[in-house]
Amino acid sequence: MTTAFVFSPSAQGGTIALIEKRMLGPRPVPVDMWHTAPESLAPAVRYLKRLIDSGGASIQGTEVTVTTDALLSVPASIATLLQTPAIAPLSLSLSLNGRVETSDGAITASWYDTNFRRLTPKRTGMFVGFGQETGRLATPVYHLLEAIDAYNATLGQPPEQRLPSWLAVQQRLEPLTGTAVKADKILQNLRIYQAGAFALDIKQAVGAPIFDPVLMVSAMRASLEDETIAPEGSGGDGMELNLKDNEEHALLAPHQHAEFLKQFNADGLGTRPSYVVARNTYLVIEPELQSALNVVKRLRRAPDSERRAFLRNPRTYIAEALPDAGEAIGTIFVETRQYSERVVGLGIWEKPKLDWLMRKGQGWLPERFVLRVGSKDLEVDAKGVEELAAAADSAASEGREDIRYRGETFSKDDVDAALARLRDMEAAPPHFDRSAEEAKLSEDRNVLLMNDNIEETGFAAGVTPRPLFAQKLWPSDAVRTVPKPHQTTGFGWLVDAWTSGLPGALLADDMGLGKTMQALAFLAWFRSNRHAAGAEAKRFHGPILIVAPTALLRNWQKEAETHLVPDSLGECVEVFGSGLNRLKARGPASPEDALDVSRLRDSDWILTTYETLANFHRAFARVAYSVAIFDEMQKIKAPDTINTHAAKVMNADFVLGMTGTPIENRIEDI
Repeated sequence: MTTAFVFSPSAQGGTIALIEKRMLGPRPVPVDMWHTAPESLAPAVRYLKRLIDSGGASIQGTEVTVTTDALLSVPASIATLLQTPAIAPLSLSLSLNGRVETSDGAITASWYDTNFRRLTPKRTGMFVGFGQETGRLATPVYHLLEAIDAYNATLGQPPEQRLPSWLAVQQRLEPLTGTAVKADKILQNLRIYQAGAFALDIKQAVGAPIFDPVLMVSAMRASLEDETIAPEGSGGDGMELNLKDNEEHALLAPHQHAEFLKQFNADGLGTRPSYVVARNTYLVIEPELQSALNVVKRLRRAPDSERRAFLRNPRTYIAEALPDAGEAIGTIFVETRQYSERVVGLGIWEKPKLDWLMRKGQGWLPERFVLRVGSKDLEVDAKGVEELAAAADSAASEGREDIRYRGETFSKDDVDAALARLRDMEAAPPHFDRSAEEAKLSEDRNVLLMNDNIEETGFAAGVTPRPLFAQKLWPSDAVRTVPKPHQTTGFGWLVDAWTSGLPGALLADDMGLGKTMQALAFLAWFRSNRHAAGAEAKRFHGPILIVAPTALLRNWQKEAETHLVPDSLGECVEVFGSGLNRLKARGPASPEDALDVSRLRDSDWILTTYETLANFHRAFARVAYSVAIFDEMQKIKAPDTINTHAAKVMNADFVLGMTGTPIENRIEDI
């Protein structure tokens, strides 16, 4: 006597019976007696029992009926014991008749055997019959054919109703193309994106900010609110859906997004159900999202006061405008961080009048530059300018018309004129014409305005403890240099400052004590902690910004290579020299777009100079940084320079200042 499973396919899945083959003929075994089956069949019996308990199968007399979804996930070893048909040795070829976005477009499937002969198998659910044989479809191929059937079922409907059904075909087709499935050129190149959520990309402007929608995938809507992880097979590949900023999960590529905005903003009509955003590339917008975008579209043209009111609380504003949307608003609109909370608008920068502060700052000056004095060119730095100004003051007090400076004699008028030009430069906004190339960037001479807290407290940083997931230990797995005791202490102090929720800290060790190494160790630990936090680290997913004098930029890179294990900080984006040129906008652009902001947002760590930060501060300020480091921070201690102003408008969750210059006991330093 032998006992074996017998499988019968059906459109809904299949039925399974356990048959005893006796001398008098086969006899089905009652399901409640399957546990007596031979030990070789025990794994299949246990698996079927779990399916019955979970609802994937049910008992029908002496048989067990299993759904298609349950059969698709049965392991190969169990499928063999259950006698389910083997994978059909067939290949599939797809072609498009008409156009996919029209009312009469349809997809035709053709089948071929291993000898490339065309067949016409009969498909029943996940099974196909060809000749005298029956085979089952691999799970990805079955899902693809189901999506094609759903698309073809929309034949004759308006294009905007057909495009969403194509999206499932596209998602199932991409991973199969070139393997078990071949598709014609049109199907391979066609792309249709479906938007189900949006964020706002905000740019400061005179009067009130302007804003554009950034479309996001529908799959994000349910997961962004609770920061869950997409299940395997959901299309998210198990990746975390925590939001770094409005670019990380953008649905469209930058050039496609630009084309969408061009059409979205071009007319006074409502949001369309679909847009053409590139060749063979279409965008479909869900109905409830269309309604929300209509609110955004109207408010983009609203008076300044109404735009400001909207941006203070977009979610509430949209909910009030669309009362029928209910709780869906909570997933249609995705909150993102943009400018620092202390930024209050855009306008002409005015140098603060600090009569109580007696100093001569050159906040705009590069490390070394050429100063024209009369007919002579002097190569000087900020200290040299101070020495020249002191020599001029001394000559004035003594009533002399000639000034001795570095072994040369200059007329007092020429020196006064040169110093006056420097003062004018310092008072100019960031796009002061320091080079013909930078002058071409924009004619807009406005700067981001902020609560500077000089005369009164207009801004106060909050103290919110940050989560700790990694141990507070020197990250020896990322830092290969053995630290000295004071460096370990300094590192621990930085970690404590970060976890306590402080907005920043100042590392003021004397020169030569390894401040850079301590900072790098902290950054390596920070990235490790952020990685361990997973979805809970949403607040800290911005890039790291490091600002340093020009002469120290390469030193930072060298120190990172010396002390850190490769890739501990990820990729460095150089925003200086040729790296700056690569990031500059091609053609006319507003200061907000003078640099490739998307590239900055996607970077791991950014290295730039104080002067570049000031010149392009309106672009830098659109990025939410997890950590910002200001090396040689004494360069921005003066409260009345544009370099200091630019640094303060950056949107950084944690700021680390570094200096080896002792803090002097003066009001300006405090």
